[in-house]
Amino acid sequence: MNGPPSSATPRWTTELLDRLTHYCHFIETGNESYRFRHSTATAKTRIREREQARRTGPADPNQEGLNPTSE
Repeated sequence: MNGPPSSATPRWTTELLDRLTHYCHFIETGNESYRFRHSTATAKTRIREREQARRTGPADPNQEGLNPTSE
């Protein structure tokens, strides 16, 4: 690896991560990550809301820009 290219490529990124983690020791604490838990909860909420909206649908076809001729 000579140096970073003008724009990072997937291969360069893989090489960089390989070199950074080669001598690392990963310590698993068994604790759940706050960020992971939060992002999972947010994703589940979004999916629930999307599915609920898909099931019920808008009462008026002019709502939410579904009718492109309405202004």
